[in-house]
Amino acid sequence: MAVGVGVGVTVGVGVKVGVIVGVTVGVGVTVGVTVGVAVAVIVGVGVGASVGTRVGASVGVGSSVGTGVSVARAISLGAAVGVATAMGPEDVGAPLHRDMGVHIVRGVEPWRIFAQYMARQDGPTHGRDGNVHMADAQLGLIAMVSHLPAMLPVATGAALAFRIREERRVALGWFGEGASARGDAHESMTFAGTRKLPMIFVCDNNQWAYSTPSHLEFATEHVADRAQAYGFEGVVVDGTDVLAVYREAKRAIEKARDGGGPTLLECVTLRMEGHAVHDDASYVPKVMFERWAESDPIERYRTWLHTNAEMTDEEEGTIIEQVKHLLGEALRQAEESPQPDPADLLHGVYATPEDLDTPHHK
Repeated sequence: MAVGVGVGVTVGVGVKVGVIVGVTVGVGVTVGVTVGVAVAVIVGVGVGASVGTRVGASVGVGSSVGTGVSVARAISLGAAVGVATAMGPEDVGAPLHRDMGVHIVRGVEPWRIFAQYMARQDGPTHGRDGNVHMADAQLGLIAMVSHLPAMLPVATGAALAFRIREERRVALGWFGEGASARGDAHESMTFAGTRKLPMIFVCDNNQWAYSTPSHLEFATEHVADRAQAYGFEGVVVDGTDVLAVYREAKRAIEKARDGGGPTLLECVTLRMEGHAVHDDASYVPKVMFERWAESDPIERYRTWLHTNAEMTDEEEGTIIEQVKHLLGEALRQAEESPQPDPADLLHGVYATPEDLDTPHHK
């Protein structure tokens, strides 16, 4: 089996993960660059920017700026990267605020994400937002809203459209175990199950709905246990094992593409920081953080590469330097992006026929 990518980097705004190099960006926003770790890592798929013939690099960006939305550290990105890598080029997805790896895998350039956080013209929202409410429709992504899980009905609607058009395409929607209690989730799964739609429900179970532990959220052992009641399969996977996530996501997506109906894919991880920057997560037992830190997906895949793909320390060092250069160029390009013109504020509020003329709207 060929190795498509290897060691990349994670970028988090104001997040301390691993070995941090502080870089000042634009308006005093400090971006922590986690050097020498992998976000886009998967076997045989070529995720991210290719480096050499066997390994590659990718960048994930998180936020603690503006609205105060925080990222769960790199431990949650294994699930995002694994699922996104399994998607086909014509599939669509509605990732959320902790799924930046999805955007990167689908092809959003790192410099445009930096521009987004600086509210520059070349960001995906062209300066109208300085946070994660963004997506590139040309890449099959649907922009999120803050209300969770409000994007599940939207993704389910896309799956319905694929069914009506008799297209072999699949829609994916992300949500957390806390949001699974809301009506949007139940209604979407009931509808998708009844119609056997080509839809994958991706639950990032980080075990805490703000400060409520999962055993006080629902009576079942897993969120995926509910899938049977909706009439389709539920699968539980270790969200820190990017290869396991990829395998299960790929199987579910191709099953849906072949008419087998939805799957509820539960990726079990842990939110390694508070719900947002104002939350110190003091309610989470310290031993829990320590135990899950040992399952860092970046370290797990780095070890896999060294053990199974014969990656050398020299190759890893080269990749680290190349990624640092990539990030430096991305920051430079984002800072050169112009400020948005106030006269354009209302442009894009309503979709035009040209806006809808994309591969994912036909």
